[in-house]
Amino acid sequence: MEPRCRAGLEEACTCDDGAIGSRSCRTSGTMGTCSCEDDNNDSDTGANNTNNTNNTNNNNTNNTSGDTGSNDTGGGGDDTSHTTDDTGGGEDDTGVIEPGEYALGSIVLTARTGGDLVSATASAFFVPDASAAAAPSCALQIGGCWLSQYPDCPDGCEANEYCAFTAGCAGQCKRACDLSCANDEECYFPVANNPACRKTESFNAGNLNFTGTTEPLTLSPPYSFSNAGGGSLFTDASTITVRANGSTAAGFAGFEQSFTTTKHLQSSPSNVAIGLGTIFGEGPVEFNWEAGSDSVTLTAIVTSKLGRVGVLSCSANDASGGFSLPRSTIDAAIDDEELASLSFHLTRTRTETRSGLVTRGTLNNATVQPVGRLHLTSSSTESGTFLSCILGEDLCGDTCADLTTSRSHCGECSNNCVRGDNCGESKCFGPGACTSCRDDVTGRSGADCTSANQTCNNDPACTTYRTCLAACTTNICRSVCGNTAGPTAIQRYQAVETCVCKPTNCGHQCEC
Repeated sequence: MEPRCRAGLEEACTCDDGAIGSRSCRTSGTMGTCSCEDDNNDSDTGANNTNNTNNTNNNNTNNTSGDTGSNDTGGGGDDTSHTTDDTGGGEDDTGVIEPGEYALGSIVLTARTGGDLVSATASAFFVPDASAAAAPSCALQIGGCWLSQYPDCPDGCEANEYCAFTAGCAGQCKRACDLSCANDEECYFPVANNPACRKTESFNAGNLNFTGTTEPLTLSPPYSFSNAGGGSLFTDASTITVRANGSTAAGFAGFEQSFTTTKHLQSSPSNVAIGLGTIFGEGPVEFNWEAGSDSVTLTAIVTSKLGRVGVLSCSANDASGGFSLPRSTIDAAIDDEELASLSFHLTRTRTETRSGLVTRGTLNNATVQPVGRLHLTSSSTESGTFLSCILGEDLCGDTCADLTTSRSHCGECSNNCVRGDNCGESKCFGPGACTSCRDDVTGRSGADCTSANQTCNNDPACTTYRTCLAACTTNICRSVCGNTAGPTAIQRYQAVETCVCKPTNCGHQCEC
């Protein structure tokens, strides 16, 4: 299995030569593949560096590092993501970021669509040392997608342990830091396997003030905003400026950065309206969107009827406007068990990276790198969930139906009961069904009731009695018919009705 890393935290990579973080992370969705070859093509040559040197308008006058970040795709992007060099000035470098060379900040604006409502979220985080920020994240490639793996410790772990991945994606039991600490403290391991409490320390950038958003927005630590159903915070390809006051203690110094947002992901017809027959059928599931030029990732969470869960992350070409999720990939994610549900998140992401930002202060519990990088991300997500038919229902096209009671699918898919009839016990019943069944069992050669019906037909008194009853709507009328028919005609008529009303004939259809 290839080494894996988490998007935006390139230095989580561990390569065969033992270098941690000296290689790049090629991102795919929320994870990426560690690239263990020197990537010297990232060197900034000429134009961008000239812009960095000559820009006098940037408020972050302390930026002196020349790290370009030109190949950093940020969170969730692939190699086509838009990244932008730091515009605060700096010297040229090779583009290779050595372990622990920078602190990391990430600011994310997200628009989420589910049906007709659009909700927005805004979040941010800042870490003092990117090389220490990411835990191993492992995945298996299946049919062009990545299937998230879960650590497996075959012998189980102790009560105070948990199963986690090693850097090589093997399962390993690790001691849980389960010591009860005060509200302003955190649990840590001063010595291996011996937990202790220490004061919690913060690392931030102070208040974040946004301009260019569709509504006023200020984020304060711990940087979280949401407006369920309140609309997006940005318009297509808009310019957003974020001004950070700077941390009063350890954290990023003040900065001002602008970035261009992505275009909202639009699908037509809506992916939420994909038919159940497609989702739970035998072919691929086709997703669509209006083509763009950023990065698109499909995350599919599939669950089997036995409870197995698979999480797939698939990178797509934004310009293609579509992605086909193979049925074989869905099946493999749940070990070929029957599919019970599928949830999807189709996300377009644009990330711009700024480097050369300045940090300040110190921490007792972590190293504060003097130079920082900042990911500025905007994304637009369409989400939906599809559930399989419940127990007792069958899938008929795109509809779940109870074949025992459905008028449109009575007994089998597409078997419609005629107007005025109903369905019960998987059979239609009512005037239409009764007439059809009666005609069959009395008129078809060799049918159960053919002989009795023919005997009645050959007796004028019996046919007169049958016609008389058919016109009656009251018991008094039926009594008059019987008084004029005579016992023989009545007996012959009743023989037909008794035969028709047998449960094996038309008893259900005619509600006898």
